[in-house]
Amino acid sequence: MQPPTAKKAKTVTPGWSWTLLDDATKFVPASVNFQQEAKVTASLPDDATSLDFVKLYFTEQVIDLVVIQTNRYAEQYIASHVLPPHSSVNRWHPTDRDEMYTFLGLSVLMGIVYKPRLAMYWSSDELYESGIFSKTMQRDRYLLLLRFLHFVDNDLIDSKDPNRDRLAKIREVMDLLKIQCSAVFQPGRDLCVDESLLLFKGRLAFKQFIRTKRARFGIKLFELCTSNGILLDFMIYHGQMSRELVVPANQEMLKSELIPITLMHRFLNRGHRLFMDNYYTSPNLVKFLLEHETKVVGTVRSNRRNFPPELAAACMQRGESKFALSDNGIVAVKFRALQDKSNKQEKVVFLLSSDHGNDVVSSGKQTKDGQVIMKPTCVLDYKKNMEGVDMMDQPLESRKAYTSGTKSCFSVC
Repeated sequence: MQPPTAKKAKTVTPGWSWTLLDDATKFVPASVNFQQEAKVTASLPDDATSLDFVKLYFTEQVIDLVVIQTNRYAEQYIASHVLPPHSSVNRWHPTDRDEMYTFLGLSVLMGIVYKPRLAMYWSSDELYESGIFSKTMQRDRYLLLLRFLHFVDNDLIDSKDPNRDRLAKIREVMDLLKIQCSAVFQPGRDLCVDESLLLFKGRLAFKQFIRTKRARFGIKLFELCTSNGILLDFMIYHGQMSRELVVPANQEMLKSELIPITLMHRFLNRGHRLFMDNYYTSPNLVKFLLEHETKVVGTVRSNRRNFPPELAAACMQRGESKFALSDNGIVAVKFRALQDKSNKQEKVVFLLSSDHGNDVVSSGKQTKDGQVIMKPTCVLDYKKNMEGVDMMDQPLESRKAYTSGTKSCFSVC
């Protein structure tokens, strides 16, 4: 009889066979060679400044693209509109690379020094004054650049086409940034895939509402990060992901399985170890990545296809762990914590790992009565290395207040 929290397991397809492991049987997974050292591959001067680090990602090629498209859009706007004499647009003159770097720097600073209105950054009132803004750029000039900020020629986009690329207006600059993300830093062994929600409450067709996220409303991104929070690749969810996903030949994969494959396609066959949560992890995905010399550690839903139903239905005591081994060397784990959830439901974790055996070790913690808390090694490794995306999100917290309004840098283009 299944426990009350267990979901109905899907069938195990042919080619999958699981064996429950007892305490006397020890399994040691095959190793995958990895010799790559984590380091910054881009060249930096010995006296590197913060601007040098910004230019690792926002290269001159990226900035020149923004400058060209911003100037083009301003010219198109002026040519197609009859402007009143008092309009600030009459004072427009073409921007250049240095001014665009200045504009970008002030925009980032606004996320650190938050004020409810843009004009307050140039206020001379002693309660609101921030002298660096007025010394760096005039208010009206900043507002003009913000008004005409563009990344693509509008004439090349058919806004009435229902099948158009929803990210067409930022596609080119986004692809350039993605290339830099994977070129600037050479990662170590451990990587992680997770989703992030960038707060945004403006009008957007693919804006998401996720109740469990702190932002709740915003733009969802799928991100590949190192375990210490360095971004390597990303995808923006816009409802039409099929054209971007990498689909392996002769493989039937769910879209949730194709997302980590797409993000990892530059890093396959190198011996990396990938950590994921239960939205992505499945036995089929773990098997595919293992065939491409990539180990996987991830939580998994117990009703995933090809997950061992005997393990999913097994009754367990608090603090107990059970393991099952597949023919292709994948270990499935069911672990029940010593403490139940706040609503007195069982706190049970299901994992899949192609890099761990069935070892259970001390977590280094004790209960109130002095009992040592024992956990599977894969659970401890997962908890240690799955925080990369959260670490990368931490600097975004100060930006959320600025991007939450309906008028932001992202809503003008």
